[in-house]
Amino acid sequence: MGGLWGIVPDFHNIAPLFSTELYAFHNSSWVDLFAFHYTLDRPFVRGQYLVSVFSSIALFSASVAAYWVSLEFHEAVRAGRWRLSQITKVGIATLCATVYATLAMTLVVGIQESFGLVGQLVGSESRLVGAMLLGPIGLGGGMVLAPLFEWVANWDESTVLTASVVGFVSGVVLWALGVGLLLPVWLQAISESTVSIPLIHWGSLVVCVVFVSVFGGLYTLFREELALKSTVLST
Repeated sequence: MGGLWGIVPDFHNIAPLFSTELYAFHNSSWVDLFAFHYTLDRPFVRGQYLVSVFSSIALFSASVAAYWVSLEFHEAVRAGRWRLSQITKVGIATLCATVYATLAMTLVVGIQESFGLVGQLVGSESRLVGAMLLGPIGLGGGMVLAPLFEWVANWDESTVLTASVVGFVSGVVLWALGVGLLLPVWLQAISESTVSIPLIHWGSLVVCVVFVSVFGGLYTLFREELALKSTVLST
């Protein structure tokens, strides 16, 4: 189903009606909603043929391996063969939430066609560098946010909705402090460009809000699932 979803934008090739309109949609960044179709069609990705093929194979292999390991882990926990400590639950919830939040962040950056702007964080204008940089950014963000949402999860038995709302507010605060105040200082330190303080970039606000909201909601969801299994095992 994932493969079929990814090729939906190519329907314009066989569409009996509205082929021109569908082709125009195919060439818009919004088709990144279909498994990053737009980004994968971009020249900067197509130009890295060997890297793209290797990355695709590696990602597919890692996804299959993660799926089967998750199944084994799930069965082991249900059967009581594995007992999870609190730090293990936090680690698993953090990892899972980080992966999904990073994918959501990448999707938003792709729709905005802002990979080149992300690359400027390390002094590069390469969109490929910017796309690759989102992984470390997401990982670091997840590690920083985990303590916050662990506290939120323990606060009055918060729900996924509560965590998402807290994530929305935290994303706005992160954008105001990180992008508005700290990012200009960083850019001035690594380049000769003069960036005004505060830096107002509304696209980055959407990125921050989406990342933190998705992370918070899914962190709470995974944490609740792990806590539920532990409760079942202890009864």
